[in-house]
Amino acid sequence: MEARGKVVLLVDNTLATNLVMELARLQQDLVGDGWTVLRHDVARMAVDPANTSSNVWAPRSNELATIKGFIKADTTPPRLM
Repeated sequence: MEARGKVVLLVDNTLATNLVMELARLQQDLVGDGWTVLRHDVARMAVDPANTSSNVWAPRSNELATIKGFIKADTTPPRLM
């Protein structure tokens, strides 16, 4: 087994309970293939991605910043002092 790197797994928290077995299997399979799985159950986006109106840009930006924060924290190497 090789160490392949990290996989950031973002799961819609409204579906996580109903998919417990499937998500566990996915994580098990990924780990078995050599991946480190970093899972986050996140809130479903309140802003419809298909809505292109400018009045939803700020809320959408906030939602995306939250997701970006998870990914950035998981993939940024620690700083050496």
